[in-house]
Amino acid sequence: MARALFIGVGLVLLLSLLPHGVSQGFALQNQNRRKKRTPVQPQVREVQTVAGASDEWLGQISNPLTLVVTVKEDRTVYLNKDAEGTLGDLSTLRRRLENLFEQRRQMGAFRPGTSEVEKLLVVKSFPYLREDELAKVVAEVKAAGAEPVQVMTEEQYQAALNYWKVRLAPPKPVSAEERKRIQSMGPINGGVLNGKAISLPKPVTPARVRVKATVTVQIVVDEEGKVISARAVSGHPSLHAAAVQAARQARFSRTLLSGVPVKVSGVVVYHFNQ
Repeated sequence: MARALFIGVGLVLLLSLLPHGVSQGFALQNQNRRKKRTPVQPQVREVQTVAGASDEWLGQISNPLTLVVTVKEDRTVYLNKDAEGTLGDLSTLRRRLENLFEQRRQMGAFRPGTSEVEKLLVVKSFPYLREDELAKVVAEVKAAGAEPVQVMTEEQYQAALNYWKVRLAPPKPVSAEERKRIQSMGPINGGVLNGKAISLPKPVTPARVRVKATVTVQIVVDEEGKVISARAVSGHPSLHAAAVQAARQARFSRTLLSGVPVKVSGVVVYHFNQ
């Protein structure tokens, strides 16, 4: 005990004899050693968070027509589930998007309530992707015509997909009498249905027909989303059969009225370019 006290007093005297700057440096060094090191925070990418997005925008993410671009760790680029080249050469992805948007224009796959082709695209951001790599992908898909383009982490993307499930309360149960009344109303008018299709096969142009024309087909969709009737109402007569056959193969998401599946009537529009 006495020896420790003697050593402590000696150190105090020694520091008092040193120049002020040197003694102050020793003190600061000791304080820094006692301080707990603050971990370096990783750089966070500037992306729009789900919390800041509007209800309308979040609803668009769950649209079946929304496209998703993913770059794997080996830099293979995927459009939805299909490989479309690599990060080193994005020309394949660009051509694929350009062709897809043109097909949607021909088929009338528009944004709900508009005459604009649906081109919403999400680019997924991962920690292994550099900022310049991410920017390269975004620039390429925009050059191909994608708009709007949204950069999202996997967590943000999944949160957007589940947004409505979490936010909306379960629908109130409908009585058997009310359900019967709703279903007895007959098909409701859905207008142009191209943009509401889950599957919309392209019609096969007859071999001997060489015309450019637009054919409109009137259809009725049942409660399960299947086409139960189809007839051509306008367009070149030689293309009617092909358009009707394609329309019968289309599939649509169910339409609910007060939580009750109902039939829908509307039209699908086909563009023939040959």
